[in-house]
Amino acid sequence: SSSSSRRGKEIISLITHITSAHMDAGDALVVNGPLFGSADVAARTASIQPLKTKVAPLKGKPKSGRTWKETHQPFVTSRITAKPLKTSWAAKQKERQLKKEALAYARELKAEEERVIQEAKEKRAEKIRRKKENERKAEVTQTITNAAKLKRMSKKQFRATIQKR
Repeated sequence: SSSSSRRGKEIISLITHITSAHMDAGDALVVNGPLFGSADVAARTASIQPLKTKVAPLKGKPKSGRTWKETHQPFVTSRITAKPLKTSWAAKQKERQLKKEALAYARELKAEEERVIQEAKEKRAEKIRRKKENERKAEVTQTITNAAKLKRMSKKQFRATIQKR
């Protein structure tokens, strides 16, 4: 019985040695092969490897009985967040310079695009103006010398056919 208690103490010391050296809180142990025997501690240490999976803390049944409900997460504002590392003045200046350059480039691209659009509008307007001018040149005109003919026309007919030039 004294040898079995000694073995138990040896196993416990072995497990605590392994867990303190190789494991974090919440890790589980996987034991491969027997822990008892006359093999040295190193061989037994090799047979026990820490399993790197986090074991969730045990929770009882909720008072409401709604077991399908997830546990409440704290609000984002109440969570502790790590402060970002401080950047040096030179790095900040470099960042600002890069930002300025990027904005200048964006403005340049926008101006170029606006210029192209404006040119296209001007071309279109010029084309329409030339088309109207050419239509006017190509028209066949007739001079009306008899004023009585104009008086006999209805207003609608007059507006549709007669243009003063």
